[in-house]
Amino acid sequence: PKTIMSKMARNLLVVKSSMNGAKGNSNKLAGAFMTAWAGKHEGGVTIRDIGQENLPHLNPQEMGAWGTPVSKRTVEENKLAAVSDNLVEEVKEADVVVLAVSMYNFGMPS
Repeated sequence: PKTIMSKMARNLLVVKSSMNGAKGNSNKLAGAFMTAWAGKHEGGVTIRDIGQENLPHLNPQEMGAWGTPVSKRTVEENKLAAVSDNLVEEVKEADVVVLAVSMYNFGMPS
C-alpha cells in the first residue's frame, strides 16, 4: 500500500527544560522539530518551558491535596492541586509530546 502524507489536525505539547534559553541545544532541536511538524500538521502547539518557568518541586502538601476530595479541599489545597491539574490536562490534550530535555552532568534536570 502507498502511504500519503497529508496535513492532519493533531495537538503537540513541547516540554523544554534548558536553563540556556534559545541558546540551548535541546531548545534548538525542539525548534527544528516544531518547524517540521508545522509543515505537516494542523492543530495546536503548546510549549511548556520549565527551564524558564518557576514551577515548584513536588511537596507533601501538594500530594495531600491530590488525595483530598475536591469538596473537602481548603483554598490552599485547591491552589496546590491546580498546578498539577493544569499540567496533567496539557498532557491529556496532546496527541504527541516532545521532551526537549537538557543534560547536565550526565543527568536530566529536576
